[in-house]
Amino acid sequence: TNYDRTADELLGLQCRMFVITADKGLAGSYNHNILKLAEEELEKRDDYKLFVLGELGRHYFEQKGINIDKQFHFVVQDPSLSRARRIAEDLLKLYHTNELDELYIIYTTMVNAMQEEAQVAQLLPLKKTDFKIPVPIDIPLEGLALKPSAEEVMDHIVPNYVTGFRFCVWCIGRSIFL
Repeated sequence: TNYDRTADELLGLQCRMFVITADKGLAGSYNHNILKLAEEELEKRDDYKLFVLGELGRHYFEQKGINIDKQFHFVVQDPSLSRARRIAEDLLKLYHTNELDELYIIYTTMVNAMQEEAQVAQLLPLKKTDFKIPVPIDIPLEGLALKPSAEEVMDHIVPNYVTGFRFCVWCIGRSIFL
């Protein structure tokens, strides 16, 4: 599977924006910053599909008349790895079947106990430059035999990467309300 499509290999398909908000509006700027950033990102594109996790985000986009292609109800307050895995499997299936070229996640991260920051991260396609590890100069590249192949390794790593990243963001968001 080609998880590292180059700009030339992108098929001109839709981009998926996965937005994670809270179910309730009890965390000050937490939701406001995510929704503001999400709108800015959506304005940059005509070819997007919006996935929303969290009731507050769902209500916000519905009130604005912005189409939500898939929403996940009442799961923000009770994150589980099993749910994260099912959501990641759905997203990866769209990527494998060439129904999307890019996948971004919009979420909040904690800077410190008093400050959080909305961020956008590209989950797919992966960029080889993010994973470049220099090979020591004294090791001939011809002598490196990868078993299993790089493709087989990526087929196992990427689904776990998408699931883990998504689950981590979900749990961080949940911890703000504890």
